[in-house]
Amino acid sequence: MPPHSLPWLTIGSAMAVTLLLLAVGIPFAHRVGWLDYPNERKPHQIPVPMVGGVAMFGGLLVGGTLLDAAAYPVVVLGLAATLVVILGCLDDCRTLSTRIRLLSELLIALLLIEWGEIRVLALGNLLGTGPLFLQGWSAPFTALCFIGTVNAINMSDGSDGLAAGQTFVSLLCMLAMAVWWQQGQEASMLLLVIMVVFSFLLFNAPLTPRRTALTFMGDAGSKLLGLALFLFTVHLSQKPEPLFSPVTALWLLALPLMELFGSILRRLLGHQSPFHADKGHIHHRLQRLGYNKRHIFFLLTGFSLLCAAVGCAAFLLGVPDYLMFYGLLLLFAGYCWFVTRHHVSV
Repeated sequence: MPPHSLPWLTIGSAMAVTLLLLAVGIPFAHRVGWLDYPNERKPHQIPVPMVGGVAMFGGLLVGGTLLDAAAYPVVVLGLAATLVVILGCLDDCRTLSTRIRLLSELLIALLLIEWGEIRVLALGNLLGTGPLFLQGWSAPFTALCFIGTVNAINMSDGSDGLAAGQTFVSLLCMLAMAVWWQQGQEASMLLLVIMVVFSFLLFNAPLTPRRTALTFMGDAGSKLLGLALFLFTVHLSQKPEPLFSPVTALWLLALPLMELFGSILRRLLGHQSPFHADKGHIHHRLQRLGYNKRHIFFLLTGFSLLCAAVGCAAFLLGVPDYLMFYGLLLLFAGYCWFVTRHHVSV
């Protein structure tokens, strides 16, 4: 697939809109008080604008409107993206209860499943006993995948650049698979989201030693990125001619999923609600070991890239699904051992 066949004008327009909204939104947020204030769980020194998620949404909205994406239910996806951003903004401003958040996410998942026909139908040969088909369990399993992905990315958003960086490298590996299989429309959609996320990283990631975040994405941004990752991993692994297998999708999201399940396990072992906020996440532990935000960003983003690349390479090399699944379970077990070794809660 030649590079000149990609819709660079549309992608550039989406990136320009994102950058413009960030440049205008940051001073506006300071004026109206749309800020994330420091507290015992948020170590930044000064209030930071929370316009990153809305800016990315604006860029994707413009790009999605201009892009030819016939393979995707664009109207349903636009509605779902709008709903997750509204939900995230409300959570940023008022801190919604866990029950309201989960119920809202479930309703959005049902929208995607019933109107968008986005479903996980098969899991591949995960256990080495033959292909696994979900049949009647497809809808509830897909809803669980959506809620899990959205909350996994949200949990990753605890240090500058982490959630966006992990999303960026996962999408980049999916783009490489789309280029490999010469899927121009899929590559265009992926590249659109990648460049919007990259625009946000320019304002958020600790790319230099003295760099501090100019804006945060907030829950609006983390839920939007969770939606994007859910969409691409399900759609590209469930096509009649998939770009990668379902187990590869797990490797593409390995670190956020490990953080999600590790946090739930850690809290249950500490006799707390799985939704209880604490300071036991991997980035908190690395901070206590003396790593700064820049080190943490490059270390964890690099680890995410490694996992995603391993998953994609294994699929291209024909490594059996069950070997990749059992290998991932071993990785998960090691991660959970690390994060539960010294329980910390605040």
